[in-house]
Amino acid sequence: MIERIEAVYLSAPYVIFGAPLLFLVFIVLFSFIFQLIDMGDFEIEVEPDANTGFFGSIFITSGISKVPLMLGMTITLFFAHLFLYVLHNLALFAFGLKVFDLPSMIAYPLELVATVGAWILSPFIFYKSLFVAGRVCHPLAVLMKERVRLKPLTIIGSTGYTTFAIEGDEQTMVSLSKEDCVDHKQVVSHGGSRIESNRLVKVVAERDDGVCEVVLVE
Repeated sequence: MIERIEAVYLSAPYVIFGAPLLFLVFIVLFSFIFQLIDMGDFEIEVEPDANTGFFGSIFITSGISKVPLMLGMTITLFFAHLFLYVLHNLALFAFGLKVFDLPSMIAYPLELVATVGAWILSPFIFYKSLFVAGRVCHPLAVLMKERVRLKPLTIIGSTGYTTFAIEGDEQTMVSLSKEDCVDHKQVVSHGGSRIESNRLVKVVAERDDGVCEVVLVE
């Protein structure tokens, strides 16, 4: 059993996603146990007003931000590890390493090429896995909203940095904080002017469709 775990999660190239996945699964399990016995919870807090640039934008637009960070990253790493494992094994199969008993002087360079290729593609795999995980997390986000509704949350007066989400049409999104709650809203300028990304804004009104009107904070 331990040998199988090492081969699938802790060997090259799988270790890049396998090791952090095992770590997060361990933490999530402990967090779940502590919640059952009412001893608190492990939680990673992200400053909602922080200007996180490209990675913050991807975190919001992929949909991962709609669920707790640790849960979202665990699901993301699961898919990233799965895609990397499948891709690497397909490469080994294509090179004949899974079919033929090749001499070591031929098998080793081919296996090295497959492994290095997997390492090179790993950032792209992780990027795509964020959006796949975001789709999977969408039903969970509904459950998370029920939990948030238990806290009084007044959007008016909340502040946050804007980011652009590309989902068919260009939309401006903002991560808002109020009374220790975090929410992500589509926003428009209160005066009708264009809002640039990475600008600190403040909510002055909320429409019936959930879109917030904001003004720039000088």
